[in-house]
Amino acid sequence: MPSDQRPSTPPTGAATTPQSLSIQSTPHSQGSSSHYSYQSQNHQSDYKPYLKEDLKHQYMITFDEFLNDILQLTPDWIGKNASRISNIVNTQRFGKMVSKYREPVTHETSHYPPFIVLANHVINQLDHNPDSNICFCRNDPVLVGGSHAERKPDVVGVRYQSLEVLERSSIDNLMKDGPNGACFWWTELLLFFEFKLIYKQLLEDLVRDAVTRDRSSSTSYHWVF
Repeated sequence: MPSDQRPSTPPTGAATTPQSLSIQSTPHSQGSSSHYSYQSQNHQSDYKPYLKEDLKHQYMITFDEFLNDILQLTPDWIGKNASRISNIVNTQRFGKMVSKYREPVTHETSHYPPFIVLANHVINQLDHNPDSNICFCRNDPVLVGGSHAERKPDVVGVRYQSLEVLERSSIDNLMKDGPNGACFWWTELLLFFEFKLIYKQLLEDLVRDAVTRDRSSSTSYHWVF
């Protein structure tokens, strides 16, 4: 193919629509991340197909996987501290925190505080290398600084040092409005979480799709709801 006819990726931030994309352009994926540049007002019915595509690839991790992959604790450390971990998750306090997080809500933002409290409680109880520990904080609805992507993940994991900025000051201070006045920067984020409420019809569609896939393929999928 001549160099002047090579497929090109649509420019980031451009007002792209399916009608305006060149036939030589790199096609968008079906997931939601490829469609943030559409400059139009959309409703849930418009983006539901993209959320369904995203949710197909979710995976439910075990507690040990959380400690290993998210908190970066080695399997050896986990093995040596198995009884300590068991003592954390079997306490009445931990159980109440889990129950609080699992309470029905009408908006996803109501899930942020109990998740943040629960995750930080586990980290504090582990007390592993406090100087490098992470903490979970609310970020939504504040845009993360440092790029033109204009993303605002719901909950982020940062070093405790990131809270030393006066406008942030503490986890509790960010619980309502996020780091308003002193946004987090991408260079500060160790990880981030996006919360989604799955309503009945969307859940039914996902289950039906999963059954269809399992019948036609040996691959199985797991979701976090």
